Amino acid sequence: MPEEKKDENTLPQQMADFKRQNPKVAEAMELFGISVTRYQETLNALYSPHIYQSTSTASMDKRE
Repeated sequence: MPEEKKDENTLPQQMADFKRQNPKVAEAMELFGISVTRYQETLNALYSPHIYQSTSTASMDKRE
């Protein structure tokens, strides 16, 4: 039975696609020496959910 060919891009192909789709972001990342990993961490920090826990039933606005 022949092996099925996976439709996955290699990392260099994905990077080339990102640069083509986001030329200004790619240029800024190169200017500031920011890696893709660091860029993803920054985006996650900006858009991650914020979870608050408390044992009080009063809302945070009403506490003093």
